[in-house]
Amino acid sequence: MQNPNVPEAAQHDVFRFLANIPAEAYMYAMLASVLGSAAMYLMGRRHTALFIGEWAPTFVAIGLFYKLLRPSGRNVGERFESAFTR
Repeated sequence: MQNPNVPEAAQHDVFRFLANIPAEAYMYAMLASVLGSAAMYLMGRRHTALFIGEWAPTFVAIGLFYKLLRPSGRNVGERFESAFTR
């Protein structure tokens, strides 16, 4: 029989990991994606450029998710749990 707390523990680990990443890292990752995509496009690697360029919205979405759950500096895991455990 599986331990019912395993998914919650894994969720806690994910949010603890996200809490250790500075908010600016998401912006820098997005900018690196856009610049890397432009570089690949200029080098003639069109498909690679499109692939790398599609990462930018993902980084922005992760950054927004992080900011929405932790605007006050409160632990992300606690805010997520309080939002979905009512």
